Amino acid sequence: MDTIHSPAWSRIATLTFASLLLFSLVSCGGGGGADTGPTGFDISGTVADGYLSGATVCLDINTNKICDNSEPSGITDQGGRYTLNLRNFNDLYRYPVLVEVTTATVDQDSGLAVSKPYKLTAPPGRQDFISPLTTLVQGLSERNPSLSTDDASQLLMDAIGFVPDVNVSLFDDYVQSNGPHAERLHKIAQVIAAALGQEFANISYTLEPRNQMGTSIDAASSMKSIYGLVTSDIYDRLETAVTAIDSATSSIDVASIADSVIASHSSADIATEILLREAVSTKSQTIDLDAQHAEGLVSFFPTLSSSEVQANRNPLMGYKVEKKTFGSEKVLSTSYYLDNSQSQFVPSSLLPQYLRMSPDGWVLGPVEGHYDAASRTYINYIVDAFDGKPHEVSRYTLSGNATDLGGLRIVDVLKFSDLLFKGSSYAQTWINQVTNRNANATFSASGKSRLVNLNGVLLARRYVLSCGEACFGSTGINHVRLLNGMIATQFDDLVQPTPGNSTSLTSLQASSHGQVVGATSAPNGHVLAFLMELVGQGNNGTVYLYQYDYTENTMTLLSSSEPWERKTVNHEEVLEINLPDDPAFRSRTQITSGDKLIYSVYHGVLYSGASIPPGTRSTEPVLTYSAFEDVLTAIGR
Repeated sequence: MDTIHSPAWSRIATLTFASLLLFSLVSCGGGGGADTGPTGFDISGTVADGYLSGATVCLDINTNKICDNSEPSGITDQGGRYTLNLRNFNDLYRYPVLVEVTTATVDQDSGLAVSKPYKLTAPPGRQDFISPLTTLVQGLSERNPSLSTDDASQLLMDAIGFVPDVNVSLFDDYVQSNGPHAERLHKIAQVIAAALGQEFANISYTLEPRNQMGTSIDAASSMKSIYGLVTSDIYDRLETAVTAIDSATSSIDVASIADSVIASHSSADIATEILLREAVSTKSQTIDLDAQHAEGLVSFFPTLSSSEVQANRNPLMGYKVEKKTFGSEKVLSTSYYLDNSQSQFVPSSLLPQYLRMSPDGWVLGPVEGHYDAASRTYINYIVDAFDGKPHEVSRYTLSGNATDLGGLRIVDVLKFSDLLFKGSSYAQTWINQVTNRNANATFSASGKSRLVNLNGVLLARRYVLSCGEACFGSTGINHVRLLNGMIATQFDDLVQPTPGNSTSLTSLQASSHGQVVGATSAPNGHVLAFLMELVGQGNNGTVYLYQYDYTENTMTLLSSSEPWERKTVNHEEVLEINLPDDPAFRSRTQITSGDKLIYSVYHGVLYSGASIPPGTRSTEPVLTYSAFEDVLTAIGR
């Protein structure tokens, strides 16, 4: 677990004073019965894309994503407000609140009726403000049941560009808020709402002709699975939409940006994925992480070996357990590649190596791991290529859940499971192999073939350097090249006493030690580059950030207030650069790794990298080694 995303903070639902008073009066009463809480309990909240009036709100007790007649329900007023009368106070924290937005619903942003129906929801106990953002949070929680609401919220925060610990919540009312991020969150919510409506419509339309042919799949009975499919599609593509929103120089084209997060599904794909989701949802369970690590876990990642790529191979990586002489059981990286000459996957002798900071300084080697059952902590370490000793490079708390894949078609799980490979071009080589060799192969019913979701929280700040091909013993080195054409070899090469001439790119190149730190395409088709200069002397100074528009050949100063500093970290000199605490800047520049950029010298070469703060979270889907062996058997290995 060497890649991970952002932290969460705790927040509880706000109840009215009257509600709290009622609860306290009933709770203080005596009696020997079960603690079911008060009955006849009112809760209230607000629903928005913009405020939505005329929408049906209910407590989704059977979690089928439909407001049934037997469930407490109400209708939103012109301010998007609703009230529900619950039979039992504790139901508030057991079940999500669901909103059915129909063509009779009016969006107060426009004053017009909604054109395409969709569903909104919020996690149990978080009903105060329900929006497209809370809908994706609940979708993430249902997609990975071992995630807490706050964990899921922070994963979404990370996807839309918020750095850890920024003072904003996805459960706050962005319509009435005067906060610095409210307008941006409102725009993102508008795009998500449009995408929800369009994709729900697309799926319902696609399924309809199959219904006429007698399929058992229909939108009503499978609404929970359709909701999961839609929210997963939108979350997986959201960063593209957020970049378009942040790059817009005026008002945004909501429908056009929403199109970028809507997935295209054939009727066969939808039916298969819905059936798979329904099969998987009945098999999810908490797991014994000790046992899973003892057996071994597999994750599909590309290796970066140019020699294997040049040999017309598509390298992929897996993990398995081996014994090491210097410790107890460790998880050791083992990579596999598709050898076209043999038409099969074979083990690779080359393992990706990484530059990471340890308590003893920078170390180079494959990242391996050890799960400590007593502390439920996962420790990443590197056996250094130079001293041959293991060095700890990161530590996470770890939790997880698993799904028994027994009896499910391998190709369906690889192709459709959003928990695993959705959107990964590297998984496609595996999918193609299984499809071509044994499309009907299934995972074994041994109980050991599982899909495991690992959730980690980083316990201490992590420092990483990007060494490119140099990490693989190649002659190529990941040089830090400056705007003026010079290759930086030391810290002093990066710093200049005064800002360069920023009247044009040519003048800045001639006068600056700066470099390109990000690039993107704007919604208007313009190509943008983001340039950085470090101005100052000695051990600290100021960061100047510029945006260069290649299309218009214009230069704009974005920021000149963030600091940089040279410091010693674990015996190593590190130049650390603060980035603007602005999610729009981060998404627009595609600078999303960590909260600080860093530079450091390793064996005479200056490398760039990132500093990643404690509390950063991740969720990583993996297969048990037994499940991976089922995949290898299916392709004839």
